[in-house]
Amino acid sequence: MTFRACIVEAEIGGEHCKGYAKLADRFTMHPVCDLNEERGLALAGKFGAAFTRNLNVAILDSEIDVIDVCWPSHAHFQTRIDALDTQKVVHCKLFGQAATAC
Repeated sequence: MTFRACIVEAEIGGEHCKGYAKLADRFTMHPVCDLNEERGLALAGKFGAAFTRNLNVAILDSEIDVIDVCWPSHAHFQTRIDALDTQKVVHCKLFGQAATAC
């Protein structure tokens, strides 16, 4: 089975894309989502993915299995909730925060 992953935020997300590329037999890249169009398009082009600025489009896309949230930690909460509400797998890291903050 191949999972379709969406990267949310292209700066740190670029590192995550490298990991997905190493697992190309298990993951394909679907949209890179970023508010910074230039940065998002550059990353999407590098990995052969589409680009969107609209996070809701990505979250509601039935073709996407995994939402990889790379926003700064303070912005994770609502994105995680919205993605989980659509029964997506959510991957995110909260550096330097206690588990109770999750």
